[in-house]
Amino acid sequence: MLNHPSADPNCFFPRHDYCAGEQISCPPQVVFLCASGVVLLSTTLTEGEEGFLGLVTPGLAFGRPLSQAQTYAATPLTAVSVHRLNLQEVQKSPAQTLQMLPYVLRSLRLSQELLVVAGQRSIEERLDAFLTLLGRQAGQRTEQGVLLDFRLTHRQIANAICATRVSVTRLISRYREQGLLAHSNQRLLLRCCDKFAPTRPTAWEAKATPGLVSVRC
Repeated sequence: MLNHPSADPNCFFPRHDYCAGEQISCPPQVVFLCASGVVLLSTTLTEGEEGFLGLVTPGLAFGRPLSQAQTYAATPLTAVSVHRLNLQEVQKSPAQTLQMLPYVLRSLRLSQELLVVAGQRSIEERLDAFLTLLGRQAGQRTEQGVLLDFRLTHRQIANAICATRVSVTRLISRYREQGLLAHSNQRLLLRCCDKFAPTRPTAWEAKATPGLVSVRC
């Protein structure tokens, strides 16, 4: 991990860089703001298996204060840059609170979208909704489709949608046969661009987080 002051004059918080696979330590009084990259949030279930808590992309907040999970792990799936906030310091500064607010609001909205995914009745509907959410949240538009430039295993996808790994593998194979999905260097390529196209931040979000929100298109 590399630590250095942010080059962004609008940001009050120091920046920390992590490599893919490097665990991010998450103390109980610290919130992170994601500036670039993708982070997998997970917990450990009672059976010892990994439970999916979410994916963090630029413009989102994460950390133990935002979760009720007993165990909480944050693992970069790509190289990431995050801003670290100590809540005790933030509470003393209205300016820092305002800087953090857009990130937290976007994270709350994403949590609701994940609940909608989990509420779909069939495994196929849940997988379809999850891939749509991933494409809109973290996809990169290319000539071939929307690329998810990070690797999620079938097991991790299955955990995210409350399905078995076998069911997810079977469905992904079917989608590939139908031309809806492809693989590029072990990354998923979503062919249906209009459906999976990345979304941009609202005008208010872009204005409230100058220099920090990086949306891939």
